[in-house]
Amino acid sequence: MTEVIDQWPIQTEIEQRFPVKVVEVAGDKGPCGGVNMAIDTTFDVLRMVDGREPVYANNHPVHNELISQDFTRQGLVIQPNITLVPDGSILIASAHGWPLEDKELAHRKDLLIIDTTCQLVSKVNRGAERAVREGKHVIYVGAKNHPEPRGVLGGLPEGTYTFIDIDEDLPDLEGLDDSELAVLNQTTLSTVGVMEKIEKLRRKYPELDIPNPVGICYATDNRQNAVRQRLQDNDQPHINALVVVGSKKSHNSNELRDVGLNEFGIPSYLIDQPGEIDDSWFDQNTRRVLVTSGASVLPIYLRAVIKYFTDQGAYIRNLPRTEKDLTFVAPDLEALKRRYQTE
Repeated sequence: MTEVIDQWPIQTEIEQRFPVKVVEVAGDKGPCGGVNMAIDTTFDVLRMVDGREPVYANNHPVHNELISQDFTRQGLVIQPNITLVPDGSILIASAHGWPLEDKELAHRKDLLIIDTTCQLVSKVNRGAERAVREGKHVIYVGAKNHPEPRGVLGGLPEGTYTFIDIDEDLPDLEGLDDSELAVLNQTTLSTVGVMEKIEKLRRKYPELDIPNPVGICYATDNRQNAVRQRLQDNDQPHINALVVVGSKKSHNSNELRDVGLNEFGIPSYLIDQPGEIDDSWFDQNTRRVLVTSGASVLPIYLRAVIKYFTDQGAYIRNLPRTEKDLTFVAPDLEALKRRYQTE
């Protein structure tokens, strides 16, 4: 079918203007379980409060620009500095987790806390705390300025951990024995990048304690692999460009784009919505485009981008499903219901 499509003659005026003939959609659609839980919970809280008071969040509940805009329109106030949140207010803790000092301050200020921390992030957090209790020094691989490392490392005593930026060289860990080291990582990184970093650590510290499996978000991992599998499939027609639907602030979306850009060297773009597409990206040699979405993207945003291509006359091919379903438990909202005496 796809081979026939590639041979179709250019007939319409639209087809003459727009070179892309086939769009392949890789990976599953919609947010991962943790992000989905955070989105649904935040919308539920805003609906229950219904504008009667501000609802605060220590960070954007998820890193998606369009969803964040919708939240703020409905009254969500982003305030990373917990000291500035009025006592007794409602506070939503984002999916990325938050440091122990912020949790303790929130309790002292008698905030009504709705914690939407991703359960995988919490698992990594518990792993770090357990390693420290066992007398180990935690090596944490992450991205600078991302809230997730701050949440994990913020609960550990000073001197018990070393942060390693995913894009930087390994530091020297002098004075520490191999058996005293445990490595953990941010959940939204590239699986390939993390494994490369771990292998370098293993060569320097053979007895390093490495968790199995590595704590990468299942949706992030599977979507990266879906893109890799398609781009390295020599039995299928060559992909000329990659378009990732996701926000610039979303680390997993950036990593997804980098699979095409850095691992396979094809033009790769990151967009929130079809209005950001520049037709100049696609020259006459760009006949087949791979489209995927980050783990914090609603299906409606992906569908809008797909529609952009179909409106230009492109044929859509959906690649096989790759992801497993995981159930994430939503926070208990009973305290919020009692606040307004609602059912």
